[in-house]
Amino acid sequence: MYCKNCGKKLEDNKKFCANCGTKKEVEEIVEVKVENDPTKKDENHLANVLCTISLCLYFAGSTVIGILVMMLSAIPFTGPLAGLLSLASGLCPIAAYVLMIIARVKCPKSTYAKVVMWIYIVLFILSIIALIIMMVACAGLLASCASYYN
Repeated sequence: MYCKNCGKKLEDNKKFCANCGTKKEVEEIVEVKVENDPTKKDENHLANVLCTISLCLYFAGSTVIGILVMMLSAIPFTGPLAGLLSLASGLCPIAAYVLMIIARVKCPKSTYAKVVMWIYIVLFILSIIALIIMMVACAGLLASCASYYN
């Protein structure tokens, strides 16, 4: 950049020309924040849809399939169908985790996806704690049974 008054080269970090003292005209670049960014809306919409489907699969999917398995268990000769439904009930949470991971990867700034991720992390930790408690309880019951029969 050159001085508009004397034509000498201006230093970038100086506000005045070192030769004639004329004030340097600063070109200000103003960053305009776009409020209606369509890509952001699309990303948020995608994350919302994926996370909602994920939550439905995690909670409602397993519950509905579990109820169907209980209803079918009362009907004779439905063993293979009940087995398939039980498998589907077990796969629902896995599919929910996968959808949440896809939402987090595709839309890393989505708050909804972050909240769903933390819900799943807390539920997973609680499941591990419940499993450990059940294992300790079973070990205690087995020990008491063994002492009873000895």
